[in-house]
Order: sequence, then structure tokens, then C-alpha cells
Amino acid sequence: MHKEGLSFQLLEALGSLNQVGPELAIGAGIILLLIVDLITSGKRPLLLLVLSMLFAFVALWLILPLWVQMPDGGLLFSGQLVADRHALFSKAIILLALALTLLFGTGLQLRTEYYYMLLSLALGGMLMVSSTTLLSVYLGLELTSISGYILTVFGFKKLNFEAGIKYLLFGAFASGLMLYGISLLYGLTGSLAFTTEAFFTQLQQASEPLALFSIVLLLMGIFFKIALFPMHLWTPDIYQTAPVPVAAIFSVVPKIGGLVVLLRLTEGFSAVSSYSQFLIFMASVSIVFGNMAALNQSNVRRMLAYSSIAQAGFLVLPIAINDGFAVTSFYFYIFIYLFMNYLAFYLVDHMEREQKFSFNDYKGLGKKHSFLAVAFLVAMMSLVGFPPLAGFTGKLYIFSSLWNEWQTSSGSLLLIVLLIAAGNTVVALFYYLKIPYFMFLKVEEKDTSEMETLTAGQIMTACLLVFMLVFFFLKPDSLIQVIQQIPFPVTQL
Repeated sequence: MHKEGLSFQLLEALGSLNQVGPELAIGAGIILLLIVDLITSGKRPLLLLVLSMLFAFVALWLILPLWVQMPDGGLLFSGQLVADRHALFSKAIILLALALTLLFGTGLQLRTEYYYMLLSLALGGMLMVSSTTLLSVYLGLELTSISGYILTVFGFKKLNFEAGIKYLLFGAFASGLMLYGISLLYGLTGSLAFTTEAFFTQLQQASEPLALFSIVLLLMGIFFKIALFPMHLWTPDIYQTAPVPVAAIFSVVPKIGGLVVLLRLTEGFSAVSSYSQFLIFMASVSIVFGNMAALNQSNVRRMLAYSSIAQAGFLVLPIAINDGFAVTSFYFYIFIYLFMNYLAFYLVDHMEREQKFSFNDYKGLGKKHSFLAVAFLVAMMSLVGFPPLAGFTGKLYIFSSLWNEWQTSSGSLLLIVLLIAAGNTVVALFYYLKIPYFMFLKVEEKDTSEMETLTAGQIMTACLLVFMLVFFFLKPDSLIQVIQQIPFPVTQL
């Protein structure tokens, strides 16, 4: 009987492999990179870059047939993962982030370990967005975390090591809280599979204070990955000291992984009546805190770090609402967030190679390097939510989902949240547009050496990112039609 059960599980696992082609491609890429690195004794970093990019695009290409053919909701590997369009769309964002990170031209490309750590981070994020049990969520989260700890110190300076240790210690603390929450939830429900009706029913019958306490502990681990208050403390130091490409991928891959996990959890956790209110409260606090803290920053990367805390809160709001239009607005905004955030970090990377770190260092850039300054202006305007850029459309959809939910609800909580979000969008104007202000309206106090000009490849990458932001403002339906193929509700209980 045991042999028959083992054979069945093996056959089921083999049958699941055709649904995880993107993960297999990235996993194969990691193994091949390790082998090539050993054969070449670490002397061919350019070869590893090409191979990494190749596997990223192969994995992205493998998503297309799965999107067309996939019956949504199929469980894989004895229910540990799910094959659905929520996962596929999220994986596409993760792989695009990986490809854009590989395009960054920095000295990090001399370190061969950099490439398989990037692929490992992406693989962890891809596992997170497919997870249907608390165990698989934790394993995916830890894979992204461990890869992140290593990537943080790739500058190999004292500050990198200090930030890496802080990140490791805070990550270990968050993981401990999460594991304790998982153990309590298992005790309450008798299951780790949060997508099942049994999990929902048992949680509904449990003591609400204890259930909410267990959920909050679990969410601390998720909040750590998405940099949501109060688990945001690592974010400013890591964003400031980690290599710029690493900070860029941290701003997207763990965030999309954690947010999609949160989206899947919300269906089951709605059994606890106060769960949505807790999520809305934490999102609102993050928005206010992130924006207020960003106002006082003089370092550009620290400003982007605090703004990402506010953006995380903004992205949690449609998850807390959890209706079809809110989920659509969430996916639209996180997709656009990839392009506007990477455009900002891409330009920051070029500036830091010229030893320009603070707002004061950006004085007069509009006259000396007009292309760079205009690209910066586009990135900042989109992050604020100005037309004619897709950041405006994304925020409009999220505001609309909040408004629609308030119209159908009887309470005033959502109206207060809507006013907080709108007011903080105005606050964000002051720090996001500080960079264009210094570039175009401030004059350099003294002459400095000429900046290195952007290469043709760098200009093409920046133009592509700008084009995406303009295109999806003009043609949002082209993306909305794709997102609307993602079924709702997220989890069929």
C-alpha cells in the first residue's frame, strides 16, 4: 500500500512538470551557470551574463503556451503549488524584472556568483506566486531571502556587509514570527493548505482574537518581503548601500511575490471578520509613514526606499478590497510599477557611477545631460501619477476600486482611506519632483568634470521603459484585456 501511494505521488509529480516549465528553465539555468563557472574558473562573466539572459527569455517564452492552454486552478505536486493565470502573470513580471536587472552595466558583472544568485531570487519569487500551502510559501520566501542576503553584500564594502548583517538579522526575526504564526494556524485549522474549504471553515470556527493573532504573526513575514510598515526597517539601508541593480530587483521581485501570496491568503483569511480592516489599517499607515519619511531625505536612493514603503501600502489596498475590479487594478499597477521603478533605478545607477548620490549632485543636469534629465522627469512623474504616463492610469484604477467599494459599503472607513491615499499622492509630489527641480531649476555652484555619456544600449533601454509608460497610458485596454483573463475569485474555496 505504501509502495502504491509512493508510486502515485511520483507519477503525480512527473505529471506536474509540464506546468512548471518556467521554473524548470530557471532551475536548469542555475545548474548550468554553476557548471560553466567551474569549467571556466570564473573567468568568463560575459558568458554567464548571456546564458542568464537566455534562460530568462526562455522561461518567459514558456509562459505563453501555458497561458493559452491552462485550465485555471489545477493543483500540482500534491497540492503544494497551483497552475493558474495569477501565477503566470506574476511570473512574467518577475522574469521581466530579472531581464532588466541583467541589463544594468556595472562592475558586479565581474562576479560570476552574481548571476546565479539573481536567478535564485527570481526562482524563489516564482515559487511564492504559485504556492497554495503555508509550507510552500515559506520555502519560496526563504529562497528569495537567502539569495537577497548574499546579493546585498556584492559591493564588498564595509557598508555592504553592515547592511547585509542587518538584513539577515531582521529577516531571521521576520521568519521566526512567520513560522510561529504558521504553527498556530495549523493548530487552529489542522491544515497548511490555505486554499481549501476545510481551512476556511475551521478558521471561521476558531476564536477570533487567537485567529487574528496567528494571522498577524504570519503576515509579518509577508510584510517583511513587501517592505510594509512595521516590517520596513531594513529597506532604507539596503536600498542605499546594496548595488543599484540589486536594490532595483529587491523593489519588484520580493514585492510581487509577497503581494500575490497576500492576495491568495485573503480569500481564506476573510473567515476572520477583522482581517480586512487590519490590512486596510496597515496599508494606510504605510502610505502615510512612507511619504512623510521620504520628504526628509537628501539621498536619492533613500528617498526611493521610503517611497517604496508608501507604494507597498498603496498596492495592498486593492488586495484588502478583494473584488474583481480591485484585483484587476492591482495587477495593472504592479505591472506598470516594474517599468517606472526600473527607469528610476536605471538612471540612478548611471549617476552613481559618476559619484552623484544626493539631490544636490543633480543640480544643473537638465542643461548638461538633457536626455538623462528628461528620462528622470518621466520616471518621477509616473511614480507620482501624472498623465500622460501609465502611473496615472494605474493609480486611477486603484482609486476607482476604492470609490466603488465605498459606494457599495455602509461604513465610512473606505472614504477615510480614499482621502488618505489621495492626500498622500499630493505629498508624494514634493519629494518625487525634487529631482526634476534640482535638475532643471537649480544651478551648479561650481563646474565639475564632464559626465560619461550614455551608451547606445543604455539609451535604447531607457527609451523602451519610457515608451512602455506612455503606451500603456494611451492603450491601457491592451493590458486590461490580458489581466481580465485572470479569473476571480483568486481561490475557489
